[in-house]
Amino acid sequence: MPEQMHAADIVGSVRIPATLSAVRLLCDVVTDAAMQLCDDAEFSALLEIAAAEAANNIVIHGYCDNPGGWIHLEIKSTPNYVCLILNDGAPYFDPLANSPAEDTPVACTSATDSSMGMGVFIFKDAMDCIRYRMLDKGNQLLMYKLIPNKTVKEVMA
Repeated sequence: MPEQMHAADIVGSVRIPATLSAVRLLCDVVTDAAMQLCDDAEFSALLEIAAAEAANNIVIHGYCDNPGGWIHLEIKSTPNYVCLILNDGAPYFDPLANSPAEDTPVACTSATDSSMGMGVFIFKDAMDCIRYRMLDKGNQLLMYKLIPNKTVKEVMA
């Protein structure tokens, strides 16, 4: 999927301050774009969940809740898939590098532990392909999702 981005159309874009309260605006843009692409509520919800988790991780772990940060979202699509591209100016951090495999059990010792470290699991599960890139000043997370009624075989043909 990543190799085919050159023929993609931009279907949504927003730049927000890196605050948890601003993540809602980012999610609204994702939902609007998803509904333009496909009339499938589950597809829309999965895109929104992935975007929210990734953006929350950028705010909390990338910027450490420090003011002044930003997140730029661009949504691109082809007839077969959509790509959510999140850029930020936070210190370099590849969320995929140290994430355990999906089948690794997660031990929770308290209620607060139950969601700690789960953001990467959540957006990896919601999307079909995730890529990370270091930018000159910041990070880029690319998250791909097949549009319903398409198969990986059809897209790669």
